[in-house]
Amino acid sequence: MGKRFTATEKWDDPAYLSLSAETKILWQYLCDKCDQSGVIKFAAGIAIFFLSGKEDIPTNLKKLEMLGWVEWLDATRLWLPKFISFQNGKLTEKCPAHRPIFSLVEKHGLIDRVLIGYQYPTGKGKSKGKGNGNTRAREDSVSEDSDFEQFWKAYPKQVGYEEAKVAWNETSEKRPPIQVILDAVKAQRKSKQWLENGGQFVPDPATWLRAGRWSDVVDGAKEKPVQMCGVCNKQPVSIVIGNDGFCGPVCRKKVKGW
Repeated sequence: MGKRFTATEKWDDPAYLSLSAETKILWQYLCDKCDQSGVIKFAAGIAIFFLSGKEDIPTNLKKLEMLGWVEWLDATRLWLPKFISFQNGKLTEKCPAHRPIFSLVEKHGLIDRVLIGYQYPTGKGKSKGKGNGNTRAREDSVSEDSDFEQFWKAYPKQVGYEEAKVAWNETSEKRPPIQVILDAVKAQRKSKQWLENGGQFVPDPATWLRAGRWSDVVDGAKEKPVQMCGVCNKQPVSIVIGNDGFCGPVCRKKVKGW
């Protein structure tokens, strides 16, 4: 597998620092042992052999799943969604080093998760007429770019920009209108879970989108709706002077003669 990049800034990342030493070691093991597409055929027994032999593998994996760093493709394969973009940047068929990655992505059934916006160079999907036989570029990778940018600016944890765009495209059929998304993010930013430990438990934007978290019920009581003045219907009722259904002395005088 050769040499791989490592993120030195992880030591400034609150999410990484919150992990136990065992979970950090497991994460490093996965980063080192996965293939070039970020997939590893995972066996807990083998992992324990390479590590200290005392790790609670299921618990530590669950912590990494909650952060959106790993996900199960099936009963035996784990995938690190950010691995390709971190190690290689944007894939291109013109780079010989990237060609094996395209093959692995196809092998693992991750084409729709990874190759959004790229020309797919495996030769499949050939059609008649001019061209090199590649399937067309996914020009609609973020068909509603302005909406996505609004979501990105509003979301408090701005990590994994490219992966978030992929997730945005994937959820286009089930995703509600942008205002619903923005309202959900605004409400959840104030939730106890998202505020805890400096935002440690805020999911990555891609994970949030794929899980349809815009439908989450925010903890705590709902805000009381604003009551408008019963006379002018232009101002909220006064909570200082009686809260009797009028916005202030002028409208109150019109009805009560004060």
